[in-house]
Amino acid sequence: ATQESLSPLHAWVARSRAALQVAAARIWPDCTVEVYGSWAAGLQAHHSDVDLLVRGAEPGSCAGGMVGALRELAALLEGEEWISQPTLVSARVPLIKAFAPLPPHLAPLPRSGRLALDISLDDGGHAGASSTAFTKDVLLPSLPALRPLVLVLKSLLASRGLSDGYTGGLTGYAIVLMAAAVLQHHEASLGRERSLGVGAALACFLETYSRDPRHAHAPHRHAVHAVTLDAGARL
Repeated sequence: ATQESLSPLHAWVARSRAALQVAAARIWPDCTVEVYGSWAAGLQAHHSDVDLLVRGAEPGSCAGGMVGALRELAALLEGEEWISQPTLVSARVPLIKAFAPLPPHLAPLPRSGRLALDISLDDGGHAGASSTAFTKDVLLPSLPALRPLVLVLKSLLASRGLSDGYTGGLTGYAIVLMAAAVLQHHEASLGRERSLGVGAALACFLETYSRDPRHAHAPHRHAVHAVTLDAGARL
């Protein structure tokens, strides 16, 4: 699915944000909810989770801290009709994973038939919103090839089951930073006027990250990168 074909889902992303705002306010009356990550930066793919950040929850004041606050929110969400399967995931940054069912005419857009939601709480050190602003306001305007390269890489990783950082894959922001580093290196070497197309940018990315770091400046004589893009935009 292209970004254009996913555009009808933006209204449902906004609806999920608003519904979470209402639900979370039952626990933390002054809280606010915002979307960050790929859906906020315009880098969403068909499989991209919707990242939702609850501000003003003050998890440090809750019994059990961050995990306790998320557990309380997950229990509340169990009774909500707009969301299903809220599950607490304990990790370095704990969160709630859940799904938002879609109406029949929109269900085919994400291949799972529903929106995947990642809900986290801001404890004052959450970097999601700031990294999204950096991507949207700094990296994307300065690197024209970044958006198409990131979308191709996301499709490649998703087709191999490597798009979820919580299960050992790469996060969307990691992909953005890796791709930006390659494009910035190209600009520094060849000049901004020689911008890369998505095919050349993908080749540069694969060449860069498949090179043995012990021989970083040696010619890559034996590496062959074969990528096939079919009509379904899967790599």
